[in-house]
Amino acid sequence: MTSLGSALTVPAYTETGAQASWVSGRAIRFVGGEVCSVEERFWNKVLKTDDCWTWTSAKSRKGYGLFWDGNKFVRAHRASYVLAFGPIPDGMCVCHHCDNPSCVRPDHLFIGTNADNVHDSIAKGRFRFLPKVPKSHLKPYCKNGHPFSESNTRITERGYRVCRACRVVNNRARRQRLAS
Repeated sequence: MTSLGSALTVPAYTETGAQASWVSGRAIRFVGGEVCSVEERFWNKVLKTDDCWTWTSAKSRKGYGLFWDGNKFVRAHRASYVLAFGPIPDGMCVCHHCDNPSCVRPDHLFIGTNADNVHDSIAKGRFRFLPKVPKSHLKPYCKNGHPFSESNTRITERGYRVCRACRVVNNRARRQRLAS
């Protein structure tokens, strides 16, 4: 096995009766009877547009491109990073600036830790483990016009906001109904 970085490993085959070979230290494959380098084979599966470069071959359930490196499938955006910039440092992630999982454009990719990736997804509002916030939580006032300030708002055990001023009014009205 010969490695093109931490994400790409290509087996060294011979030309006779095999699918790949090595010429000048670069892996080649015979695709449709033509000799093709790993880079050419990779970029032939990419649709380049003005914005994102979309992976058009195999994809995971979550939409990330999958590229066969000769030994195993690797994420296409990781392979793109390795081909453009070199090996990915151990323990690092290849993240997308564009938030498009099938994008393999090298200038849309950056290296970061898993924590960086999570913080980026939270900041962009796409982290899947955060609870969905009801639209009512975005409103600055209750239905009677009282502001949801820190001193006027109580959060219930279930996470609902309760207006203290409305609660005082409702409690008085309930007590009056019960007294009469």
